[in-house]
Amino acid sequence: MPQNIALRTEYERGWKITEIMQLNAIGMNSHRDFFAIAFDSLTLKQRYEDLASSHIPDEEVAGKYLLVNTSDFSLSKARSSLRKLKEKEQIIVSCLYRPFDYRYVFYHPDILDRPRMELNDHFVGKDNLGLVTTRQTREPFATLAANKICGQHKIVATYDGSSIFPLYLYPNPKKDTLFDIDEPVNTPSGRRPNLLPAFTKDLSTKIEMSFIPDGKGDLQQTFGPEDIFSYMYSVFHSPTYREMYAEFLKIDFPRLPLTSNTDLFRELCNLGDRLVGLHLMEKFGKITTRYPVSGNDVIEKIDYTSPADAPGQGRVWINKTQYIEGVPSEVWEFHIGGYQVCQKWLKDRKGRKLDFNDIKHYQRMVAALAETIQLMGQIDEAVDKHGGWPIT
Repeated sequence: MPQNIALRTEYERGWKITEIMQLNAIGMNSHRDFFAIAFDSLTLKQRYEDLASSHIPDEEVAGKYLLVNTSDFSLSKARSSLRKLKEKEQIIVSCLYRPFDYRYVFYHPDILDRPRMELNDHFVGKDNLGLVTTRQTREPFATLAANKICGQHKIVATYDGSSIFPLYLYPNPKKDTLFDIDEPVNTPSGRRPNLLPAFTKDLSTKIEMSFIPDGKGDLQQTFGPEDIFSYMYSVFHSPTYREMYAEFLKIDFPRLPLTSNTDLFRELCNLGDRLVGLHLMEKFGKITTRYPVSGNDVIEKIDYTSPADAPGQGRVWINKTQYIEGVPSEVWEFHIGGYQVCQKWLKDRKGRKLDFNDIKHYQRMVAALAETIQLMGQIDEAVDKHGGWPIT
């Protein structure tokens, strides 16, 4: 396809994400999500008990859970492994399955065909951040922050695999994977940033601040890995960045332009930090939605209606009588990559009964997306205020 050569030259001045965070991998794949992943931990605990039981034959377990042996999966081997587990071993863990959709997964190499443990061990039981994005995509470019393992490899795209870039790497006692840490580190946890030293040096020179290897800096004299993550997250959520470089973002990993303007760097760090918090659901926007009608709370048919005279008061219907009110049309239509978030979350729960926590989560998700739209506009405003694109 024809490309704008001048724009490509400008775009390629930025650092490619795989150069910045060299250790990364595509997300895990179970090939049997219907069994390995569940909405609640109790469901997986029951499956675990059935698998580990010596009183239930393989044929009965296979029939109950529709499990079939493949070249990558052996039911008898999986059962034997689970019986040998020690009580303290954590195999049922929380995961990010889709945007804002948290579930539980059997985190065990004999249950998952592609467990990506060399990547995911840096998240399970650890304090970490990860950037989820795609190398090539047929859908709009997207990135998403994660602080848990990703329970499926299609996190931000319905057709294309998503790669996860951990911000920190933790010491690996196995010492036999791509993610080994060889050099000594001085951070309290023993972790080190998954950031190329040449990149941090380049940014440090541009903004005239010193890089610290853990946490956040004061953004006056110092900056840290989490400031870089916030800056990156902010740039990648700029509507102008996504529009200008759309043709390049479809064919390879994104590139990050660096600024020499310290004021712009600080503003983008602050905006990105807020975005990250919202997307991790560690920070919350103002809830303006209501769930006013009593009923069976079962998702039967999903629909959206919006009064012509009050577009901000749209209703998301879950059945014939019940709805969540106060959802703006732009929030209902908001996509992260290939997923229409507000619709997808409900669609994946069709036939299920929503409890109090589900409804609260959905309301917080709507609030987060509403603020995300505002913040994306503010990111462009900040760039425009400091000279506009391209960032220099």
